[in-house]
Amino acid sequence: MLPALALLLLLAPGSAQVAFEPLQTTVEGELIPGDSVKVVIVNREERESAYLIYVQQGEERRILSRGAVPPRGSVEIVLTLPWARSVIVEVNGERRELQLAPETRLSVVARGGKFMDVKEDTWLKVSVALRTNVAGEKAKIRIVDEREGKLLKEEEIILIDNYVYEFYLKVEENPMIFPLLKELQYSRPLRIEVVGEDTFPDNNADYLYLTVKAPEIWRIPWGFSVALLGIAVLVALLLLARRAFS
Repeated sequence: MLPALALLLLLAPGSAQVAFEPLQTTVEGELIPGDSVKVVIVNREERESAYLIYVQQGEERRILSRGAVPPRGSVEIVLTLPWARSVIVEVNGERRELQLAPETRLSVVARGGKFMDVKEDTWLKVSVALRTNVAGEKAKIRIVDEREGKLLKEEEIILIDNYVYEFYLKVEENPMIFPLLKELQYSRPLRIEVVGEDTFPDNNADYLYLTVKAPEIWRIPWGFSVALLGIAVLVALLLLARRAFS
């Protein structure tokens, strides 16, 4: 747990000291990707000291900042924390890590937008993009029809950072109102969520909003029903008019 706006000393007293000051955090007491921090490096030597700030992901090293600290001076660097489990600081050969809490973010990828017209009883492709700093861990993708309160799909995945996953599900038929009368258009909000190791749950889900359309043939019973209703209304009006003038 990180006290708000507290300085976190990473390097023991020696030729240099390094501290992280949280500036903007999402979850109180934690640091996750997307938060911002200020790095303060104090040089105690009479000569210039080089520093390097980076993340190590497998064999790849991604440099966030590099430079030099003047003799008996200091520098301040503001960082937006990357999608990694730790940020590494090296000063004068000393190396320490700032650990980040586990975090995964899901967003729906929809070229035409999140509001979609689809036909019932057809296959729908759902694409979601994940950002995560716990790559290699297991998680589950769940797709829920929130109007019906029904779980449509659940699938276990291996988390990969900055990866787009694709899932297929069958669009269910629209409900019947009466025998031979089906809903011609039916809205189905789908909640797509990732369930796994995480710190901030508010970014674990996204939505697709479907308008499901029944085949045109289902308009025929509606047409008959409207016609019969019109005839019934007309007959009722004629009977009322006959009584009024009799």
